[in-house]
Amino acid sequence: MSAQQDKDVTALGSQAGSADKPGREATGPAAEGPDERGQAILRVEDLRVRFGGVQAVAGATFEVRRGTITGLIGPNGAGKSTVVNLIAGQIREATGRVLFEEEEILGRGADEISRLGLRRTFQTANLFGRMTVMENLLMGARPWDGETLRGSLVGRRKWHRREAELARKALAIMREFGVVDLADELAANLSGGQKRIVEIMRTMMGDPIVMLLDEPLAGINPTLALKISDRLRAIRDTGVTMIMIEHDLGIVEQLCDPVIVMAQGRVLSEGPLSDLRRNKEVVSAYLTG
Repeated sequence: MSAQQDKDVTALGSQAGSADKPGREATGPAAEGPDERGQAILRVEDLRVRFGGVQAVAGATFEVRRGTITGLIGPNGAGKSTVVNLIAGQIREATGRVLFEEEEILGRGADEISRLGLRRTFQTANLFGRMTVMENLLMGARPWDGETLRGSLVGRRKWHRREAELARKALAIMREFGVVDLADELAANLSGGQKRIVEIMRTMMGDPIVMLLDEPLAGINPTLALKISDRLRAIRDTGVTMIMIEHDLGIVEQLCDPVIVMAQGRVLSEGPLSDLRRNKEVVSAYLTG
């Protein structure tokens, strides 16, 4: 068992026997009366994909409720990133169903899915190193008329107005994350944590409905991780839904409810992390996965 798995198993068992512990009080829009927030915005049904002789995803089925940060956890090789890649359109050959707002998206390309409002970050920050932070953010904006042949015939005045609007939007997002001073810095010069912030900000430029976050806090120092966590909660409170792959169960505890546990390509269990810690099958998966 790796050092990370050992840490995860310890975290899973650290609150065993705490069944009487009261749940966390809901905050933000999730605490409001019944509305769309309780409804499933994304449904994965019997998802299966094989790479050669390896069954990477073996019938995964789950729902993601609108306005939540849903954690996706499990040992290495559980199929978490493959599921996210299938949802995002990076992998298209699979069986089963992926429904986004009741519309089938499995098999569609990544660009089309992104335009629908599902935006993602990657396990390794995927930035344009020779572009500035501002330029990277502008690349994340939704396509606009000036980028089409028809739009180019309208005239430069419209282009400039739209470009100015996007620049103001990018600066506002940078202010929220406290990194305005990095606007003109080349992405290649950033630290690992700064690159992850830029990737999240670039995702926000596209006005996401659902954010797919693949280990957004991996390798980040605790102070910066806390800062990013606060921003993710604030984004969630605006109504954006998130699916987050994360190995640090302390972060999962703070940010995610519910949590989906995967092992060997299937969904093992789901619910609040406090309940999952008492699930012997979940703890065993971390030990043997």
